[in-house]
Amino acid sequence: MKARGFFLLLLLFTGACFSWWVVQLDRLQQANSDMQERLLYAQVEEAQNRILLLSQIDRTDEQSKALLISGRVHYISAEIWDHIVTGFPALIIEANQTAIRIQPSPEALLQIQTESTGKRSWLILESSLFFGLLFIGFIWIYKGLIDAIELNRQQSNFLISVTHELKTPIATSRLLFDTLFKYDLDKEKIQELSDSGIQNTVHQLDLVESLLIANRLDTNTYQAPKERVNLSAWLYDELNLLQYDFPKNIQVIMDFDERIEAEIDVLGFRLSISNLISNAIKYGGDSTKITLKISQKPGKILLQIGDEGPGIPDQDKKHIFKKFYRRGDAYTQAHRGTGLGLFIVAETAKRHGGKVWVEDRKPTGSMFNILIQSL
Repeated sequence: MKARGFFLLLLLFTGACFSWWVVQLDRLQQANSDMQERLLYAQVEEAQNRILLLSQIDRTDEQSKALLISGRVHYISAEIWDHIVTGFPALIIEANQTAIRIQPSPEALLQIQTESTGKRSWLILESSLFFGLLFIGFIWIYKGLIDAIELNRQQSNFLISVTHELKTPIATSRLLFDTLFKYDLDKEKIQELSDSGIQNTVHQLDLVESLLIANRLDTNTYQAPKERVNLSAWLYDELNLLQYDFPKNIQVIMDFDERIEAEIDVLGFRLSISNLISNAIKYGGDSTKITLKISQKPGKILLQIGDEGPGIPDQDKKHIFKKFYRRGDAYTQAHRGTGLGLFIVAETAKRHGGKVWVEDRKPTGSMFNILIQSL
């Protein structure tokens, strides 16, 4: 809010300064037009003075032109008269025996007005363009600042989440080892504690692996060979391995087309599937059903993982695949997470020539769709 208020004040101040500058330029242009008109009328006075200076009371030749000046007849040679008339092209100079008329020509006045109007139009156009570019620049800087602030907040949350994710299993493992060391336990209890310790270690390894892969994906340094697999059979085997980490009340509904083959990055796909199923369990609410579908499309393979939880708000759907992003509602913050899972899913889909998106399910829930190239 402080950054938004500061930029609003800065934009208003810049707009006021710019408006003052435009007004001053317009005044300068108007003053320039007035000066040109005054110079035109100064030429009228100069022409009058030149005629008075060059005219004579006595007639020198028959070609002399008679002029009535101050009630007296003056004469000026035709050659001098023509020289004066042609020397002031912006004036109308006419004379007879009764009067002399010297005034700016309508064309000269119209030219001054036209030039003034044209320059003012260009001033408005250039000022509007400049202010538009300035406004776009301010918006770009403001967006960059807000994005930087948001990224800093997300990174701070990420650091807290990772610290918590690592601290909890490490503390649990330490407690398990202390228990095994200090107490004389029966074989069944030792086996139970050992399984729990292994599970905590696997969780830590998965987290570290996710961190490494996310960083490599972000820096385009992730390289992993693709293997040709029967995607339906491979996913079925992966689910059998993952089900040991599922709560006992979770029901997985599988709808697979058989014999769907694809070339996949096994590690990237394993992390993606694990992340999506983990999210479905964490955010599925009271529902115990998770749906997995694989179907063949023209030139594509569609993998879908859905839950029956409260769903994802529309304003968050375009952000959830960004690195470090986590929804800000209390429901999401109540569950642990690093904000890397869906980022890995999206980047893995891109590496397979596809994309990922999320849709609402009816009546409740979310459906994550991964579309990749088929063989």
